[in-house]
Amino acid sequence: MSSRGFGRMRQVHCARRAQRGQSLTEVAVMGAVLVPLFLLVPVLAKYIHLQHKGEQIARASAWEATVARDYGVPERARMERLLMARHFAPADQPITSNPPAPPAANAVVPDLFLNTFSNQPLLRNADVELGAYRNRGAPGFMDDVLEMAESFPGEFPPNSEGLIETRVSINPQNLRTADGRPAAYLAPFDAINLRMESRQMLLADAWNAAGAGSGGSPHRRSVLAQVRTLVPTAYLGGVLPDWDLPDSIPVIGVLDDLEIGHIKPDVVPKPRLEPYAPRR
Repeated sequence: MSSRGFGRMRQVHCARRAQRGQSLTEVAVMGAVLVPLFLLVPVLAKYIHLQHKGEQIARASAWEATVARDYGVPERARMERLLMARHFAPADQPITSNPPAPPAANAVVPDLFLNTFSNQPLLRNADVELGAYRNRGAPGFMDDVLEMAESFPGEFPPNSEGLIETRVSINPQNLRTADGRPAAYLAPFDAINLRMESRQMLLADAWNAAGAGSGGSPHRRSVLAQVRTLVPTAYLGGVLPDWDLPDSIPVIGVLDDLEIGHIKPDVVPKPRLEPYAPRR
C-alpha cells in the first residue's frame, strides 16, 4: 500500500473517533438537561395538586363555619385535624364527624401521591397549617350603614361581621436524595422553601332566622326577636290592659280587635292559602 493510501485511511479512522467522541459529549449534555427535567415534571404536577388541595381545605373550613353553633368561629386546632383527616387521609379510611387524635408534627402525610422520585416525603403534617379564623364585615358603603343599625335595641342586625375569612398555607418539603441530602442537581428546588397560600371568604352568618320564635323571650335569631327591633310597639305586647268593648260601638268595636304589639311571623295571607285548581 502506498503512503498516500495509508494516510487517507488514517484520516478516516481519526474522523470516526472524533465523531464518536462528539456523540458521547452530546449524550452527556442532553442527559444533564433531560434527566432533571424528567424528574421535575412529576414533582411540578404534585405541586399543582397541593395547590388545589389548599383551595379545597380553605373552602371547606369556611363552609364549616356556616353550621357552627350560633354561627361562631370554629376552633382552629380541631378544624385543622378534621380537615387533615378528610383531605389527606387514605381513601379507605371511614369519614367521621369527630376528628382523630392529632398525629406527630413530623409524621408523613399518608398519601402515596405525595412522594418523590427518591422515596422521600413531599409533605408532612406540620407542613399544612390552617390560619386563624377571622370574622369581618362586608366592604363598601352598605356595611357602614348597617354598622349604625347596631345601636338599635334588640337583635337587629344579628351580625354585621358575618363574613368569615380562612387562610391555608402548605409548605412542601425541598427535594432531597435517597439519603436525605439536598438534591443539588435539581437546583433551585433543593432549597426553594416553597409556600402555597389559599384564601376563602364566605358569608357564613347571613341575615336568616332560627325559626319563627314564640313567647316573651324568643330565640335571639328568630323572626320575632328581630322584628321587635323594627316594630317598637312590639314591646307593648302584654303590657296594655285588655278591654272587652262591644262590637256595636262604631270604630271602638273595631279597635277592640287590635292587639298592640302582637306579632305573628308565620301568618300567611288568605289569598296564598287558596287551594290549587284541580288538574284536568
